[in-house]
Amino acid sequence: MPKPKTPQTIRCSFLPIAEKCQAACYGEEDPQIHFTIPEGTVGTALHELAALMTLTNRPPTTEIVQKTGTQYGVDLDDLTGLIVQAWQWWKSESDIDTEGGHGEVHMNGKLGPLELTGSTDWLKWDGEDTTLLLDWKTGFRTEVDVEAQMKGYAWASAQASRQRVDHDIFAQTVTAIVVWLRDQTTQTWKWEYEDLDAWAAALGKQIVEWDSKYEVGDHCRYCPRLFTCPAQKAIVHATVSSLRETHDHMALPELTGQMVSHMASVYARMQHVEQLCKAFRDAARRAVQQFGPIATADGRELVLTTSERETISAYDGWEILGDYMDDDGLDACMKVNKTKMLKEVASRANKGGKGKAQAKVMLELREAGAVKTTTVETLRLRNVRKELTDA
Repeated sequence: MPKPKTPQTIRCSFLPIAEKCQAACYGEEDPQIHFTIPEGTVGTALHELAALMTLTNRPPTTEIVQKTGTQYGVDLDDLTGLIVQAWQWWKSESDIDTEGGHGEVHMNGKLGPLELTGSTDWLKWDGEDTTLLLDWKTGFRTEVDVEAQMKGYAWASAQASRQRVDHDIFAQTVTAIVVWLRDQTTQTWKWEYEDLDAWAAALGKQIVEWDSKYEVGDHCRYCPRLFTCPAQKAIVHATVSSLRETHDHMALPELTGQMVSHMASVYARMQHVEQLCKAFRDAARRAVQQFGPIATADGRELVLTTSERETISAYDGWEILGDYMDDDGLDACMKVNKTKMLKEVASRANKGGKGKAQAKVMLELREAGAVKTTTVETLRLRNVRKELTDA
């Protein structure tokens, strides 16, 4: 099979995938599936508002936030909360000098036959110190490793800095900052120009001289080749075949040792296929939401159906429920979501005291006997420790 055509352009936002699996950069002839997730739409709206905020150095008005949120069809309360967090960081928690910075800066650079492109949310060139980069994130910090993306921005900004004619002395370092608005945390990196050059050259060489190997991992979830990738197809085919082979044996009252060992070896691949199925189901849902019912070859159609579920507000129904059951009955019916409760406590705490407030309420609840601990069994794979013995 001939090697696919070398890609011409790669976006910095794609680098977290490309750095781990160069195969993702190829396959232009394959159907490209791009995931328009709700967080991504919120991110687009937030970035538009943040660009205005950094340009005017003041928060967007309520009217502008509502107009932008309506334009992108996102939750207005969610968008408002995110832009408030961005403004608070910009004015209060940031220790950088924002004077002279530029918002939504597009950059590009040549990596041999490749062109690396991208737009950073905010950039400031400083000829005597360092180039500053800022990127707002509306997802959760645990979802994806963005270091490669920020390195791409940093390298491209270094190329642009070298081409500028308005400074006699050029910065030799780049500081990149990612602000995770939902987590209210930041990540910061600082790189020397020469280190960025070496990283970019090595990555460009890896992509151009791709060895036809596929690297499978968490990064696959956001890859546009997810459902056409030969590696994914091979994993699914092998796993489904293994499941079919073991299906009849799983119904036996007693499993043989050989079958038990086989089940453990297949388990990791089965988990991976489950993730693929979930990703496909999410993509299909978004497709129906965007295009309406989708006809199938056998005369059916894929649609979204609705059903109604009733929930009861404990606050509004407390007195009524008290007429029908005693405290033990109420306690058996009620459940407090620990994660939501701690988040609410943190939102009402003073700045810098969120962790203390959360620890205090949990201590008081434990002392009152309000915290119940249950044991939950979870099936998972783990590395086996090998005991060291003397020869």
